[in-house]
Amino acid sequence: MRQTFKTKEEAQDWEEKVLKRMKVVKSERWLNKTDRPGPYNASLSENHKKKISEGNKGKTFSEKHKQNISKNHAPCSGNQNSFFGHKHSEETRKRIGNRNYSDQSGGSHYCAKPVRINGKIYRCVKDASKELKIPHSTLSSYLKGRRICPKWLEMEYLLKT
Repeated sequence: MRQTFKTKEEAQDWEEKVLKRMKVVKSERWLNKTDRPGPYNASLSENHKKKISEGNKGKTFSEKHKQNISKNHAPCSGNQNSFFGHKHSEETRKRIGNRNYSDQSGGSHYCAKPVRINGKIYRCVKDASKELKIPHSTLSSYLKGRRICPKWLEMEYLLKT
């Protein structure tokens, strides 16, 4: 054993640095073809999601677990909450009720950047992710240079117009 860690995250960060230093993604010597430990490249199929959902149905929390949840939320509940005792105006409630949350998703989000992947222009990484069936976190890592992009995938951020 070379090193011990206090948390899982510390161990994964260290492993990621070692894998990058050893250039496992580029080398043919390694079976591990990612420099990021863990299930980050996995996206769940609809069938798998359905099985997880069915497995969780009917589960109930123990009283101890419920108390732990209450205890963890105590600092921001009741009179500890900064909005405690206040009410939204009728106008604000209407605005909240009428808000279309999809207006702020994908390419229409104020932070979204257009991206070109293999010659096709997408409004944002999220849109490209859905069409290419590649996790958006993986595409972002390629674009930001955190991971080595596969040769078959040519990509770049575009300037907003």
